[in-house]
This record gives sequence, structure tokens and C-alpha cells, in this order.
Amino acid sequence: MILSNAYRYLRILGLHTVGEKSGEGNATKWEFLLDTEKNSWTKWGNPRWDLIGCLALCWTLICASLIKGVQSYGKVVYFTTLFPYVVLTIMVGYVATLDGFKEGMEFYFIPKWEKLADVDVWNSAAGQIFFSLGVAVGSQLLLSSYNDFYANAHRDALFVAFGNSGTSLYAGVVVFGVVGFISKAKEVSVDEVITAGPGLAFIVYPEAVTIMDVSPLFSFLFFFMLILLAISSVCGSWEAFVASILDEFPNLRIHRVKIMIGTCFLAFLAGIPICFDSGFLLFQLMDDRSSNAILLMAFVELITISWFYGTNRFFKNIEEMKIRLPLVLKAYWKICWFAITPIAIGAVTILSWVDKKRNFIPILNQHIASKPL
Repeated sequence: MILSNAYRYLRILGLHTVGEKSGEGNATKWEFLLDTEKNSWTKWGNPRWDLIGCLALCWTLICASLIKGVQSYGKVVYFTTLFPYVVLTIMVGYVATLDGFKEGMEFYFIPKWEKLADVDVWNSAAGQIFFSLGVAVGSQLLLSSYNDFYANAHRDALFVAFGNSGTSLYAGVVVFGVVGFISKAKEVSVDEVITAGPGLAFIVYPEAVTIMDVSPLFSFLFFFMLILLAISSVCGSWEAFVASILDEFPNLRIHRVKIMIGTCFLAFLAGIPICFDSGFLLFQLMDDRSSNAILLMAFVELITISWFYGTNRFFKNIEEMKIRLPLVLKAYWKICWFAITPIAIGAVTILSWVDKKRNFIPILNQHIASKPL
């Protein structure tokens, strides 16, 4: 959904007047893209053919990137992973010269300790780090399985984890630098500018671009980077999905190309309901109600390994790979796997269920309530 909208927004951005500094034009453009005024669970509206076309293009690119498995994906990932760093560096250099950058950085780096008592903050943070790392969905396990058996998986895991968090912090400099710039231009506080979800990418950033120098260049760089990041993320998880099918049914491996094309086509069909006038409601529903499912999967996987398979047996498997861990590290990982991490994930998941807003979809709730069981 976000990937296809990025394509669509990138195409439309240069064809219409975006708006004034007030940002009203950007909000109007976002409503034009998603038809927010027509959103209704009872009237799904008409298909948005341009959005469906962008969705088809997305899955075509994903299919082409994975058609030969890790061989083709390995070549694609060099560009989709490294080029966003080039874009981020260019944008950091420019954003640092804008008025309001200092205010944005202060808001970004100065913690608000009272937020630690907010369950939504913990749930969002856990979901974000799990999705960005690609854990609990099989993509990391699949890609690491192509390494040599004696590859230092412990070192690689630490490198990926710190690299992921470092990238998030680096990208945050751009995001909050832009937010600070908008707050200065509109003469409001930074927290009044921030919006959660895709609105940050499709309203707040385009609003800032309209009053930047060389706005078409930064519009292109930003949305092109967004497209590359989305493709890289989807490719990793989709390769794991297709690999699980081929591992379960080895006789299908000779038909890998057909399986890849067929699964990508089915995924395209599954995304079509979101490409209607009211499709964004379905996207919001899935994002709000099922996004923390990855935490539940991680919890089950973790207790299966640490409680049932056993951490001692798992450490023996690590030693079979000729990876030698100091006793301090062994004790640290054992405590984390056996107690700290399962308790933390379980607590965040349960509290997020308890604290979930019941009136998120009032029309659907009323419809369900009117039906006898």
C-alpha cells in the first residue's frame, strides 16, 4: 500500500501545485490520493486504477528481483540497501542548513521520561525494531542459511543489530530536522507538526519540500528512497515465504520461477481491496490490529528455543560452528533468552491488547454488534 502510493505520489507530485506554507495543499493532495472524504466501511467505492497499476508495478519489480532466488536478490540488494544511505547523507547535509533544525534535534534527542509509562510507546517501539530487523518472520534465518556453516553468526547478528539501530538514528536526524523546519516556518511547536503513520511521509514531508530550494530534486530523492527501502523489506520477507513452500515441497523447486510468479500475482490480487476509495481504512485496520502479531510470533519462537529446546543445547550448536563465546556473554544471552526478553515481549503484547482502543472502527463495531451470535 505505502510502496504503491509512493510510486503514485512521485508521479503526481510534479504535475500539480502542492500548496502554500500552511500545508493545506498537501493535506488536500493526500485526500486526493486516498479519497479520505469518501472513506466508509459501508460504501467501498470505486477502484483506483492508477493505484492498482502502481501496485502491479511494485510486485513486478519484486518478482523480477527474486526470480532467480538469492542470486538475483543479492545483486539487487547492493543498490536498494546502499543508495538510501547516499540519499540520507545528501538530505542530512541540506536539512542541517535549514531554520528550525536545532529545535528538531532538541525534540529528537532530549528524552521525555514520562513517555516510558505509555504502553503504546513500548508496543510501537517493539514492533518497529522487530520489523526493521526482520526477525521472527524467517527472512534473517533464510538469508543467513546461505552463509558458510562456520561463518561467525554471533558477530554478524551484532553487526546487523547495531547497523539497523544506527541507521534508524541517522534517518531520524533527517525526519526531525524537517519537522523542526516546518515548525519554525509555521511558528508552532515541534510536537504540533508530528503526525503518526504514513501521514508523516505523505503530508509532513511534502509540506516541507514545497518551501525548500530545489524541491523537485528532494521530492524525487525522498520518494525514490522510500520505494527502494520498501522493495528491500518486502523482498527479504517474500523470499522467506517462497523458500518455505519449496522446502516443504522439494519437488516444486524445479518450478521456482512459476511459484515466484504465481505467489507474487496472488499477493497483487490480495492488495487490490486496499486500492479502492475506502481501501485505506482496511490498511489502517491491519496496521492497528495485526501489526504487533510479530511480537507474538517472536515470543512463541523464543520460548520454544529457550524453554523447550534448551539454551544449553543451543550453545552446543553454536560451538559446533566453532564460535567461542566468553562466559560473560553466555550468561548474558542465557538470561535474556530465558527470562528478560520473553517477559518483556509478553508484557508489552498483553498490555497492548488490554489498552487497545475499542472505538477504532465504530461503524464496523456497530455492524458486528447488530448481528446475533
